[in-house]
Amino acid sequence: MKSWAYLCRLGNKKNPGLPLELIPYFDREIIKDPTGLDLDILYLNQRLMCSNGNKSLKVPTNKRATPNVVRATVTLSQEDFKKMREKVLSKSPDSSKIPPLSDFALTLGYVASCIVKARGGAGDRSVCLGFTADCRHRLDPPVPETYFGNCNVILADISEARGYMDFENGIAFGAVKVSNMVKGLKEKGVFVGAKDRLTPLFKIAKKPPGSVQKLIVAGSPRFDLYKTDFGWGRPWKVVLVSIDKNEAISMAESRDGNRGIEVGLALKKPEMERFLSMFLKDV
Repeated sequence: MKSWAYLCRLGNKKNPGLPLELIPYFDREIIKDPTGLDLDILYLNQRLMCSNGNKSLKVPTNKRATPNVVRATVTLSQEDFKKMREKVLSKSPDSSKIPPLSDFALTLGYVASCIVKARGGAGDRSVCLGFTADCRHRLDPPVPETYFGNCNVILADISEARGYMDFENGIAFGAVKVSNMVKGLKEKGVFVGAKDRLTPLFKIAKKPPGSVQKLIVAGSPRFDLYKTDFGWGRPWKVVLVSIDKNEAISMAESRDGNRGIEVGLALKKPEMERFLSMFLKDV
C-alpha cells in the first residue's frame, strides 16, 4: 500500500523506482517451517475436514452484509488507556501477576466487553476473540519488513460470555486474555502449538450461524493508514468495508495523530445503541 501510494504521488514520471524501504521482498523461501509438519498442507486439510462436505477452496465472493446493521467509529485516547490500566490494576488482588497491558490489549478487551454486554443473552454462551500477530521479526532468520505476503499467526480464545459481561472486571477479563496470548507467542515462539492452533476456529465455522459471537480484529493501529497519501492528501477517514459481513471490528491509528486508536463497528441497531450508551461511561 505504501509503495503504491508513493508511486501515485510521483504522477506519471517514467521509471520512478522505489526507495529501499519500500521495495517489496518476494522470496517465499525465506520462511522456514522447522516443525516438519508441512503446516500449509495441514491447515488446508483441516479446513477441508470442517467444510461441511464442500471441498472447494474458492473464496466466496457473494457474502452479503448482515441485515439491519449500522456502522460507527469510536476513538480511545491515551488518557482513556491510562484510566483503563489504573482500573485493571486496582481490581486485581495481585497486580504483579497482571501482564503488560498494551494500548491494543486494552482497546480490544474493553470494546469486546462492551459489545458482549450490548448483545446480552445467556452468560454461558460462547464468545470467540481473535486477532492476527505479525511474525516477521519473530522468525529465525527474521523476515524483512517489506516481505510481500502473509507472515502472520492467528491468535484466538473461546470463552463464556459471562467473563466479558462482569460489570466490574469485564475490561480486565478481555485485556488480560489478549496480553497473555501475545506473551505466550513471545515466550514460546511462533511454532509451538502451531499444529492445533486453527482447529478451534475451523470447528466454530461448522456451528450454526449466530451460535458463537465472534469478535475478530481487522486492520491494525500500526499500519499508519492516515499517513498514506496517494497524491490528493491524507485520508479524512479510514473505513474497512468488510466488517459488516463477518462480525469483525476494525482498528486503525487515530486520525488526530495523538497515538489513540480508532475502532470501527458494524452492529445491529439495537446493539449499537446499547454499545454507544455505555462506551467510556465506566472508564
